[in-house]
Amino acid sequence: NKLDDVSKDVLVNMDIDDVVDFFMNWAKNFEKEKYEILKDYKDDIKRLFSIGRSGKKPRKDLIYASQMFDFISYYFDEFFDEYEDLPENVSKEMAIVLLKEYIETFSLEDDNGQWVDKIREISEKHNFEVKRKDYKKNTQDYNGSVADVSTVIRLAITGSVNSPDIYEIGQIMGLEKTNKRIEKYINYLDK
Repeated sequence: NKLDDVSKDVLVNMDIDDVVDFFMNWAKNFEKEKYEILKDYKDDIKRLFSIGRSGKKPRKDLIYASQMFDFISYYFDEFFDEYEDLPENVSKEMAIVLLKEYIETFSLEDDNGQWVDKIREISEKHNFEVKRKDYKKNTQDYNGSVADVSTVIRLAITGSVNSPDIYEIGQIMGLEKTNKRIEKYINYLDK
């Protein structure tokens, strides 16, 4: 644990180009099959590793090379193959409805604020509360919270309920890849 903590601190303070070079050298030397795929995505990898690195409290998600691969493996269709569970209060049918509406509204032209506003609109339309304190007081009055809606989107794109900023991931993936990923999840849920 101590070594992991030290490694996190070292990696978060390294120049991002050095982090990417370290990662790519590891893949080239120890994971040649993965490297053959990764080498064409060096710029995307840099952007993925950069999510949340700036600001007063930078994310310390990167620990060691194989963990770094696991951390971004969702990005690559070749390595993306499983999903965590939906939030308890979101049915498969509701998740499909939410995701179809998300696809209709998703735009790379939106800034983060516009993107959040669209998630709120979808949430309100389907009776998911957008104010956390209101939801906690009256959970019985809502289908869930805006966090549940965001989690459904996060699951569709990354397969996980935890990931870096989903808005930024969508910007890196681009419109076509993001929509294909969501459509794949819709098909998965519809089975």
